[in-house]
Amino acid sequence: MRFLMVFIALFSLTHQRGEAQHIHAELTDSLKKTCKIESINDIFTKGTWGGHVRNYFMVTDHIGDYKTQYADAIGMKIHYTTAEYRGFSMALGGIFSFDLFSSDLAELDPRAGRYPAYELQLFDIENPENKYDLDRLEELYLKYSFGKKSSILVGRHQIFTPFVNPADGRMKPYAFQGATLDFGEIENTRFQLSFITHVSPRSTVEWHRIEDSLGKYSTGVNPKGEHAEYEDHIESDGLLILGFDRKFGNSLNISGNYYYADNVLSTAYLKAEYTKQLNPNLRLLAGLEGVTENKVGNGGNESEDHAYMCPQDNNYGVGYTVGAEYKTFNFSVSGLSMADQGRFLFPREWGRENFFVTIPRGRIEGLGDARLYRFHLGKKFKSGLIAQLDYTYLDGPGTDTVELNKYRIPNYNQVNLDLAYEFHGWMKGTTLHFLYVYKEAKEEVVPEVEYYQANFNHFNLVANVLF
Repeated sequence: MRFLMVFIALFSLTHQRGEAQHIHAELTDSLKKTCKIESINDIFTKGTWGGHVRNYFMVTDHIGDYKTQYADAIGMKIHYTTAEYRGFSMALGGIFSFDLFSSDLAELDPRAGRYPAYELQLFDIENPENKYDLDRLEELYLKYSFGKKSSILVGRHQIFTPFVNPADGRMKPYAFQGATLDFGEIENTRFQLSFITHVSPRSTVEWHRIEDSLGKYSTGVNPKGEHAEYEDHIESDGLLILGFDRKFGNSLNISGNYYYADNVLSTAYLKAEYTKQLNPNLRLLAGLEGVTENKVGNGGNESEDHAYMCPQDNNYGVGYTVGAEYKTFNFSVSGLSMADQGRFLFPREWGRENFFVTIPRGRIEGLGDARLYRFHLGKKFKSGLIAQLDYTYLDGPGTDTVELNKYRIPNYNQVNLDLAYEFHGWMKGTTLHFLYVYKEAKEEVVPEVEYYQANFNHFNLVANVLF
């Protein structure tokens, strides 16, 4: 019976990209405004609902004397939005998942002394024994829409920014609680203002205050090379986010975001993207980006041993991308360089950074004096298959330079093969997604550094049905 369940799940489900729920929300908004509300009953009966069913099968095989880890998770998300009345609407969304089968994810690797990172992220990283009590209420908000393209939203909701975002690449995305103002009354321009008080990190079940969320993932080491001990010691009243996006004609787009975590850090990110259509078949692409950050207050705690940001962690970085799209092919070369003024830090519990060089299973957060390069090739086939091949190379400070390497990430080569197929006809809304990752260290590494950071083959087969 279990085999039959797995077969049906793998055949009929697929991966959902982060923007899918955002697009669904926009369609829901347009439908709500066409409804005629004559009673309270209409507010609820004329609402809209949707969601997804997802099955995620994952295997990680390390090159060396490590146990091969695997897991298969299945789950569902349901989202409901009421019809809009005088600008007001409400929404409710929840998600649950189960462990269909897996290796022993609650067992520490005897050599590395660590849990199986990727497979455990399908369930509950705070409780490796938890396989079935994995439900979470991740959306519950009141929304007021005004003007043509503006709204105020209060409650549990999703945030879409370069560093704070759902990053929906496991069974449960990042979710946030607070208030967001989205203002779009100026042509070709959008502004966003958010204040976040709580977060439920990806691959967790519980909600935490902003100050308590730091450290739920690996804390790495401090600049002295000792285990960082800032978890449960951070003092902060919340996270403020300012964002804007401006289009200049059909070619240039400039966007920026500023993150201010009370008593912890401030981070500013600016990006410019330019496109040039040379002919119907050929389009050129180019982009520049920059990031800078500074410690705020005492970095989270008056004791440097318990602070998230240390005095020397005030870094900046610059990135670029150039590429082209020719018919169904696309190619790009990207790079990002981080200065040597401490480590670039941004809590992984709040989302995933999105630089031009960012690919699945690769991050530069926690590094200083580092350069990351990416070569990308993609093609869309008439059948509906989308194939992408990425190669990245990290030239960093090395695992022993701990004052510039929070997680002791080794220099590495990484290759990703990403295949996605969208079904049509009777199976419309169903897609299969396959991701293969090979990561190779370019320096000698000890087991506790190597485990899930280098020298492995990693396989993902994700299936999802959107409804």
